[in-house]
Amino acid sequence: MNTKNLPNDIIKWWESKRWLFNLLNALFGVIGLISFADYFQIEEAIGLVIYIVTANVLYSSGMLLEIADFYYFIDT
Repeated sequence: MNTKNLPNDIIKWWESKRWLFNLLNALFGVIGLISFADYFQIEEAIGLVIYIVTANVLYSSGMLLEIADFYYFIDT
């Protein structure tokens, strides 16, 4: 097993799935906005932007945790 390129492979795998993650987040966000359109205000739009940014930060932390797992918990 070639472990030299493993961090790059981890990043490529996570980034190749990001479009699906963002698509599903957008889909559920639109469904939520449509469901509550009667009393939608600016606070909900701000909350939605905060949710999107937070979700992507947490998604990226999965990649970072997997790379940390590779470096610190590797079998020797």
